[in-house]
Amino acid sequence: MRIITLLLVALNASDAMRLAPHRLKSGGGRLMALRGGRRGGGSSGLLSDYSAIEWAGEDVGEGFPATGRDARHVKTHLDNYKLLDFSPLLNTASYVNVVAEREEEEVALSGLKVNIADQTIYPGSFKLHNDALNMLGDLWHLPKSASFDEYGCHAGACTVGSTEVCLLAGLALKFRWRKWYAARHGLSESEVRSVYPNLVISTMSCWEKLFKYMDIEPHFVSPKVGEMVLRPEDVRAAVDDKTIGVVCILGNHYSG
Repeated sequence: MRIITLLLVALNASDAMRLAPHRLKSGGGRLMALRGGRRGGGSSGLLSDYSAIEWAGEDVGEGFPATGRDARHVKTHLDNYKLLDFSPLLNTASYVNVVAEREEEEVALSGLKVNIADQTIYPGSFKLHNDALNMLGDLWHLPKSASFDEYGCHAGACTVGSTEVCLLAGLALKFRWRKWYAARHGLSESEVRSVYPNLVISTMSCWEKLFKYMDIEPHFVSPKVGEMVLRPEDVRAAVDDKTIGVVCILGNHYSG
């Protein structure tokens, strides 16, 4: 009773009028909340805390809500989605950052209010984008193109994740190969489009999307058991004049 009394004091009058006792039960592997006297026998939502809000125990994943919700309760529902996620500190099997300094998180959040697609409105943020490209170009000893002095940066684009990088890189390789292959075999632009190119690769899940959606054939070269590296002779045997590139993965789940 003491807990219920404290809750009533904390709630505003309108919410307090709707307060009903909760009963807990287990169902479908989830903790369920039932509202006493509610039509239909209760709710199918995750119970996050004691609440007098009608929709707090509802299942929010079945459709678009009819009305707006309080930000505090929306955040609680979103937090519930992640309850069963693997702990980031124990995640060593995927390409994610498991820890971040406070300044990193603040910088990441500052990007939520920037639309990098509009260069005229956000010139400073776009310069940051170009400077990041130049840093990567310098890291990989990328030669400067003829247009570098005009634009002040290498050709490229920042992306949300590595999968998007692979897809854009695969398309760039494909379009560059088309020009070379058409000139080599005397084909027109429409004729070379009917030729199916290939990409030599060992393994990487994100490249499967490139092969599925971008009309590129994979030439797989598997590392030998116990070596965990590619042999140059195996790569050479998989290359022909329809090869747009060779993907070399620096590090993997097996060898670090």
